[in-house]
Amino acid sequence: MSLFDLIFHPPPHCPRPTPGPPPLGGYQSCLDLKTRSVGLLSDGEYPVLFAGKNVTVYCHQMSSLVPREYVTLPRGEEENYSEIYGLRLVEPRSCPFNGSRNDGCDCVRDARRREGLTVFSRIRVNVTSLKVNSECRGPDKCL
Repeated sequence: MSLFDLIFHPPPHCPRPTPGPPPLGGYQSCLDLKTRSVGLLSDGEYPVLFAGKNVTVYCHQMSSLVPREYVTLPRGEEENYSEIYGLRLVEPRSCPFNGSRNDGCDCVRDARRREGLTVFSRIRVNVTSLKVNSECRGPDKCL
């Protein structure tokens, strides 16, 4: 049997290896990526190990001493938002109109005037604890 036959027509007891997952990048964080890379890296999407798997994260502030990791949300701002409505139900345990907004409900204006809409395209994550940093109020306003 020729080498060609062994490679392209292996015997039944020698099945071809099936392709596995892509090799792991090995970067533990954006800081690790920055430290191990040659040259200045710009902010952008890079593969980082996240719970033992390669995940593409957005590395922000790569020119700083401590770059930050964000996960880009695939659905973008259209599906990732939080809204606080300016009216409050008089009876908080009720849900009139099957949960849909209706200004004709038995409501009062929120005295604290905290209504608003916040949209998300990325969320900051701690790649060590695998927790979302909920204290972020924008890319440059994380506590």
